[in-house]
Amino acid sequence: MGGYAWRDQLPPGFSLTQAKHRLMVQHGRRGRQGYQRRPVDDRVPEIVTYYDDLPLPPPDSPQECQQRLIILRARALVHLLYATAARVSEVLSLTRRQVRDGAADDPI
Repeated sequence: MGGYAWRDQLPPGFSLTQAKHRLMVQHGRRGRQGYQRRPVDDRVPEIVTYYDDLPLPPPDSPQECQQRLIILRARALVHLLYATAARVSEVLSLTRRQVRDGAADDPI
């Protein structure tokens, strides 16, 4: 087989240019060149401060204990996102085993 024998197997009216364009549209690449970074909002540290300033309810009742754990978990997630610049999906998919239940080798 030499040259362009594969063209004989394509339907009449097939356009390679149109096929490439359709693939790009399907994959969301129409008119884009690579990854486009969004600018970082200068107010992002305020989110961390907000969670740090949330008052922790005293652990006097089961409901207060539950609310306390929710706030502490949110703080940990926000700090992890801010410190690592990881994707939300990556952070939320972490397991306790992967983070060793929050234990560190050398406490600060």
